Amino acid sequence: MKTQKTILAAGVLMMLVFQLSGCAGAPAKDLESFHFSYSTGNMMNASVSYDLSFENGVYTATVKPNLVPEEEAVVCVVEESFVRELEAFLQEMRVERWNGFRRVNKRVLDGQSFRFSYRTREGKNVSASGYMSWPRKYKEVKSGIESIFGKLLQE
Repeated sequence: MKTQKTILAAGVLMMLVFQLSGCAGAPAKDLESFHFSYSTGNMMNASVSYDLSFENGVYTATVKPNLVPEEEAVVCVVEESFVRELEAFLQEMRVERWNGFRRVNKRVLDGQSFRFSYRTREGKNVSASGYMSWPRKYKEVKSGIESIFGKLLQE
């Protein structure tokens, strides 16, 4: 019984240390940059990407729809409310848990891939990538990001 309590206490202490040291990832607060992209096939321009950057006090979003060349991507300045909506969604989905996800399914030769990253103004980074392998709640996160950035294409 005493051994179990000691192990439990050590586990709680380790979790606390990881949280305080930033090893558990950084919540998406005060984004400095954001990137999410995924492939949709293997033909030219068969990918989608969503980017957000913060420079000189201004947030700029870039949306590259599927089958559209990079040079024709939609670029626009966004309001703070757009950024806060994205941050809140990323925190709600706890994507900081994706940090360090790097998986490749080597048995698939013609599959799909994704890349995800963000950085906060405090310098915290979260990044993940995969080829025919996805982190937990990937579909929900992908759908939410598409919904948030999709509003920019409707304007």
